[in-house]
Amino acid sequence: MFNKLLASANTLWIFAGYTALALVIGYFLGASNTPVIGIFLTGFLGLAGSIIASKFLLDLKDSGQNLSAFTGQALLLISIGLIIGTFVGELYRTTAPPPNPAPIPWASQPAPYSTQEALDWIAVSAKLQSLGYSEKVITDLYAIRLKERQALEELVAKEEQEHGFAGTKVYDASEPFSSSLSDIEPAAKATRGPASVGE
Repeated sequence: MFNKLLASANTLWIFAGYTALALVIGYFLGASNTPVIGIFLTGFLGLAGSIIASKFLLDLKDSGQNLSAFTGQALLLISIGLIIGTFVGELYRTTAPPPNPAPIPWASQPAPYSTQEALDWIAVSAKLQSLGYSEKVITDLYAIRLKERQALEELVAKEEQEHGFAGTKVYDASEPFSSSLSDIEPAAKATRGPASVGE
């Protein structure tokens, strides 16, 4: 009786091990961003061979009929595990967490006077964030712009008082601040897939 229970336990461990291994293989197959199907097929064929070998390890005197049943059951569990693991891995790879929104520089400071400049600063904020700059750096940069704006407003008022018109612009929409960052590209980041890194 004890020997039968031990044999059953060994068989369950074999099935559980193959199922777990299939889930892991399927997960990495689905999560990978590189073509791994060739390596996967080679590994799967080796796994199928090891299934047959494991049956001999469990019971060398077993009949060929039982061996066929064992092999079919193990392959069925592995196939189910691979399908589940592949879907889970693909879901992990394609469902990335939402990116952090770009900080609004004027959240605690005076806002821009025009919609155009506000949109320009949102673009600047998003670009600087993609380059790795913190929210504090972005708000400090906007604070510099506020001091600059105050000085330009004083200059405009002085020109209008002395000449009746002002040649100075507080904000030039034809030369937005974001254009200064247009040629700077952020460094490539690793993709969400755990088995590869994007180019």
